[in-house]
Amino acid sequence: MMEAVKKLHVHLIVSGLHICQYAMSKVIRSYALQQSDMVFANEVFEQIESPTTFLYNTILRGLAQSDAPKDAIIFYKKAKKKGMEPDNLTFPYVFKACAKTYAHKEGKQKHNHVTKLGFLLDIFVINSQIHLYAACGDLVCAISVFDERLVKDVVSWNSLVSGYWIQPAQLIKVDFTRLGDSSMAVCMVRQMQRAKVKPDAVVIASVLSACAQFGALDLGKWIHDYVGRNDIKTDIIIENSLIDMYTKCGSTQEALEVFREMKEDTLSLKLIILGLANNGFEDDALYIFHSMLAACLRPNDVTFLGLMIACANRQLVQEGLNHFESMK
Repeated sequence: MMEAVKKLHVHLIVSGLHICQYAMSKVIRSYALQQSDMVFANEVFEQIESPTTFLYNTILRGLAQSDAPKDAIIFYKKAKKKGMEPDNLTFPYVFKACAKTYAHKEGKQKHNHVTKLGFLLDIFVINSQIHLYAACGDLVCAISVFDERLVKDVVSWNSLVSGYWIQPAQLIKVDFTRLGDSSMAVCMVRQMQRAKVKPDAVVIASVLSACAQFGALDLGKWIHDYVGRNDIKTDIIIENSLIDMYTKCGSTQEALEVFREMKEDTLSLKLIILGLANNGFEDDALYIFHSMLAACLRPNDVTFLGLMIACANRQLVQEGLNHFESMK
């Protein structure tokens, strides 16, 4: 695919079509979004005179989803100085980059730009703002932006819930040891019910992740029961989140029930083996590991960690050494 894009690029240069923005935009889009090669994308972009907002957005999007999202924030500042006119599609990419790098200050500045340019009613801009503030631990601003919306969709709720819990632990200021029916998680899910918005896998997995991290077994069971009562379709994300939550809360039988009823993948095998080993169910962990090998599935480092714990606890020194050698 990359070779095909490069051949197209060369053809446009040889034929003189490199001065055509429409043709070159296809090349930039391929480099930035399909091939994730921002070096080539930037080189092509720099050759274009008076790039359109669409081209600026293409580079912003590529940088925001790359391994160096901070470059998107830097690029936006440079683009503004060069006369770029941001539109409603510009800011979701910038806010995404700010959220990924926890750049709260820069995000606030872009919020001001949104206000001045009149994009406060755009659904994509608002949802990306909610996610930014939640990801940076600024729940006050996240809820403020959220509450200002007259109509909330499932993306709005996802942005608030997943952004709030999928972040560095030091940003979280909630005492999850006291979670109950009045907890933030349950309140959010019930507010979604009242708004007739059904939580999806992202919301459910986010809440279960919080339960796993803070040992909130009762809340985790409530969420599991809620999924069943409301016919929410479970997928591999929810099922793995349930296994992780149950094993980390020491409820291995429930974890095994979820595991046995699902179509397992490498992640679920890793979670159940490590979880069983950590909770004293070494024989079950070893059995599942050997079944994994029999199915020609390749274990990863975390799976081997669970195996080593199980062998150590059962004093299976030779078996542990054999598996350790097989890792090399």
